[in-house]
Amino acid sequence: MNFLRHGAFLTFILTAGSCSPDTNRKAARDDTRILMERVEVLESDAKRAADEARAAERSLQTVREETKRKEKEATAERESLRKQTEEAVKALDDYKAKYRISYRSRAKGQRLARLDCGDGGVFENVEILSLTPGELRYHHANGIATVALGRPETGQREMLGYDPREAAVWLKERESKAESSGEGEAVRSSQSATASLSRTKKPASFATGQRGQLQASLSELYLRGRSLQADRNCCPVHKRYQLAEWAQQAARLKQRLATLPPGG
Repeated sequence: MNFLRHGAFLTFILTAGSCSPDTNRKAARDDTRILMERVEVLESDAKRAADEARAAERSLQTVREETKRKEKEATAERESLRKQTEEAVKALDDYKAKYRISYRSRAKGQRLARLDCGDGGVFENVEILSLTPGELRYHHANGIATVALGRPETGQREMLGYDPREAAVWLKERESKAESSGEGEAVRSSQSATASLSRTKKPASFATGQRGQLQASLSELYLRGRSLQADRNCCPVHKRYQLAEWAQQAARLKQRLATLPPGG
């Protein structure tokens, strides 16, 4: 702006030196006036641009503050929803746990019109004898049976209060107790027994008599174990449970065979 003012003054001097005094003064005044008007316009434009820049900066700052506020609110809302979800899941788990405990406490004597154990068979008119986190013992038309709690179909598992984590913990505790009481040998023998299953063929007809019957029962256990090992869809917890049960039965049969005289 100062440069323009100096330019106007210089123009005035040069004009005054080359023309008559009156004409030069008038021309200089006109040029000076024009230049001053331009300077005022430029100063006005500069002031307006500065005002607009400050207004834009204030708007940008407002947007930044609003964005920060909304982000803070969104973070708080997400945290609140996370806590609510965790509380709801915990409440549901607590309810399920209470239901399982309550149902087990009153399960004895209850009757089921039908119990579907998958490949283990379907039983009618079942009466519950005992219910634990890992197994169901029941009476049916042909006698008494025990099944891993995860074997029944999905709807009945839920009704009976089956939980895979509880079943795994229960089985581990059961195996630990068996180890401490000396029954663990029967569980460990399941590995050696089932390892020979691949070499065990379907038993031929045994000689009649108690020894033949025991040997037939023992071979049948081996065949069941081989079938169970071939079932890749079987839950490992239930697989281990059943193999351990059959190993115990096999151990008892071997003990009985050992007590029989040769040819008995």
